[in-house]
Amino acid sequence: MKVIFATGNRGKLEQVQHLVKVRGYDWEIISEDDVGFDVDVEETGTTFEENSKIKAMALQEYCLKNNIEHDLIIADDAGLCVDILNGEPGVYSARWAGENKTNPEKLDFLLNKLKDYPDPKDRTAKFVSVITGVFPDGKVIQSRGELPGTIAPQYNVIVKLTYEPVFIPEGFEKPIGEMTEEEFSNVVNHRERAIQGLLKQLNKDKEEDLEK
Repeated sequence: MKVIFATGNRGKLEQVQHLVKVRGYDWEIISEDDVGFDVDVEETGTTFEENSKIKAMALQEYCLKNNIEHDLIIADDAGLCVDILNGEPGVYSARWAGENKTNPEKLDFLLNKLKDYPDPKDRTAKFVSVITGVFPDGKVIQSRGELPGTIAPQYNVIVKLTYEPVFIPEGFEKPIGEMTEEEFSNVVNHRERAIQGLLKQLNKDKEEDLEK
């Protein structure tokens, strides 16, 4: 099965390749870069579902226009939702603190918003990932994965993914950004949960087709 992932992030691509492989699926997953898609897609949606679908449909249109063979296109949209901030930053996670801000500036902006809420009970949050799958015939499936947790009072490291230095997953005692690779392997993160849901939908559709 040839799958094109609407991302230019190699780390994200490798993560999804691994998640699918360990579940026994023989998929060839390549990125949008591998097919020459370099359009800056405007994410105009107000939900993760909408933005994920916008990205997937943009890549789908490009592939059909250029006769690029594929069995499935997938795209994801992800972000942090803080309960006491009414779900912010949500879909605006990357630019919530302003355009072209550094990761430390984004973290400082978040922590300043929560400075009046020192109690961990008031600092609950979740990482959300929604993955959209689009087939060549236009059929769309979606899956949502969530990782609940709390926001730490401070950060001690800076890592590639913006909010991981302050996000403590439920059931753990330290932020993801401070975990060793072995510790992190015990966290079933939001993207992994979304991928699990997508694979279940694909299996269900396959079973329904066989029954027809």
